[in-house]
Amino acid sequence: MAEYRAYVVGRDGHYLRSHAFVAADEESAIEHAKKFIDVHNVELWSGTRFIARLNHKAKGMPCMGTRLSLPAR
Repeated sequence: MAEYRAYVVGRDGHYLRSHAFVAADEESAIEHAKKFIDVHNVELWSGTRFIARLNHKAKGMPCMGTRLSLPAR
């Protein structure tokens, strides 16, 4: 189990709210994060690691090219 955070992203790119949860793997976390989609996109993170950006217009499908990782610090 890993910790994840889903950030609801406003139209201006700022985070409006976040939801913390645990999931068994990335696929489960993405499915769980889909429930936070309304009229805004959702970014899914695990700590400092970016998992996916879920597009509200595509009903929660990850946007192309969103599986990124932040550089190690």
